[in-house]
Amino acid sequence: MTGEGADEQQDNSETIEKVLDSRLGKKGATGASTTVYAIEANGDPSGDFDSEKDEGEVQYLIKWKGWSYIHSTWESEESLQQQKVKGLKKLENFKKKEDEIKQWLGKVSPEDVEYFNCQQELASELNKQYQIVERVIAMKTSKSTLGQTDFPAHSRKPAPSNEPEYLCKWMGLPYSECSWEDEALIGKKFQSCIDSFHSRNNSKTIPTRECKALKQRPRFVALKKQPAYLGGENLELRDYQLEGLNWLAHSWCK
Repeated sequence: MTGEGADEQQDNSETIEKVLDSRLGKKGATGASTTVYAIEANGDPSGDFDSEKDEGEVQYLIKWKGWSYIHSTWESEESLQQQKVKGLKKLENFKKKEDEIKQWLGKVSPEDVEYFNCQQELASELNKQYQIVERVIAMKTSKSTLGQTDFPAHSRKPAPSNEPEYLCKWMGLPYSECSWEDEALIGKKFQSCIDSFHSRNNSKTIPTRECKALKQRPRFVALKKQPAYLGGENLELRDYQLEGLNWLAHSWCK
């Protein structure tokens, strides 16, 4: 066995999860400065690119394994090789597919072309949706963890000393794609999600983990008539609805 050092070095290199898009961009305008949040803060390094005047290169929008969509970056083949990334086969497959699509578009009807363009726009909108925090479900700092879960969450780096990180559920993606993100990063656009998380944790009406009913359920007692906390003067449960309510209560008690 001689692989310890090699394994450690291999683990530090990033892996391409998928290639989202391609473009002709300004040469060298790649890497961390092309993330969504970096562009919002400092502008697009390829924004003033003029293909007739400036030197350009083909660039690919890379979704990195273990990182959320907001950390996707534009990369050239050269920059990917310099970083010695893993998963370059996916880039080769993407290029091959693009070539096949170009050939196909040259043979099909205008209606097919329009349909294809609509599908591309839809895919682009979905990728933008994946960059929206839908809900914050946990928080941690280096000293403590609040609302810690067992989800297989992706985390890019250890939390700074006192800077909290939040476990984010992304819109349109399953909980398995939750990721830990710095407060400074998501707080700018999604402070309402952070506030809602703290509000839920501090709520007096939402059961905490110490709530007695979560450890020992009460005995089921069937409801013969509509309880006072439901409906109103003109709102009355039908018989089958009351039966459904009893079924819910029975299931909960069991």
